[in-house]
Amino acid sequence: MKKTILSILVFVFIISFSLPLQALGFDAKTEVEIPILMYHFLAKDDKNPNRWQILVEQFESDLILLKAEGFETIFMQDLINFVHSDVSLPERPIILSFDDGASDFYELAFPLLKKHNAKAVMAIISSVTDKFSADTEQNKYYKSNLTWEQLRELAASGLVEIQSHSHDLHKGIGAAKKKGESIESYRARFASDAKRFNERIFVELSITPTTFVYPFGSQSKDSNEVLKASGFLASLTCREVVSVVAAGEPDSLFDLGRVLRSRKMSSEDVVRRIGELLG
Repeated sequence: MKKTILSILVFVFIISFSLPLQALGFDAKTEVEIPILMYHFLAKDDKNPNRWQILVEQFESDLILLKAEGFETIFMQDLINFVHSDVSLPERPIILSFDDGASDFYELAFPLLKKHNAKAVMAIISSVTDKFSADTEQNKYYKSNLTWEQLRELAASGLVEIQSHSHDLHKGIGAAKKKGESIESYRARFASDAKRFNERIFVELSITPTTFVYPFGSQSKDSNEVLKASGFLASLTCREVVSVVAAGEPDSLFDLGRVLRSRKMSSEDVVRRIGELLG
């Protein structure tokens, strides 16, 4: 009799580890609201201010206050794993996304990520990275750019995830369809750019990108389908919303909204805005 009871207990114990939490009566999360902050450039001073640039002190203040508010920085891959593989996320996840690949990220943001043990997602333009890696004379460019060598160090740190901001679409209308362009021509052109980015980043960093960050937030109704066919699992826009992603629903990873971190905002304003969007 004792052996029978022991066998039953062992069976229940084993089964409990093979069943999803929902089946055992636990309230596991199946949907997550994910705030994503959009950064561009950092500066040590305010001599040449623009709407895309914040002071390094503002970024550090963001890191400190977000952590105090219980937010934990994650990568896009963590979000993808939640949707595709039901991998759990922190109680209050947040993504810090940087667009364009400016070198001030390496000089100013990266040391602060290490200091505060925070993660960030950097979306690069591979054609610009190619050009700047070959010729680092900064006065030739609006902003000096990260080199492939620096990106290798960033990726190896475990604190920075490298994703796509296109190979060469960060100009004009971005990833949108041109006026009068056929759907077939647009899809082929966009797919070609995505393929070129994927090839360059794999050769240089041995990375397969999973997320496309739309330049200027510009896209067309066929854009996400092209990305899916090109192997991408998520896309980010410039719409100021907090998106909801759902476990088992891959489409929920596309067109994720972001909050632009303006230089006119304090860190308290940033947290307040996130709270308003979270409702």
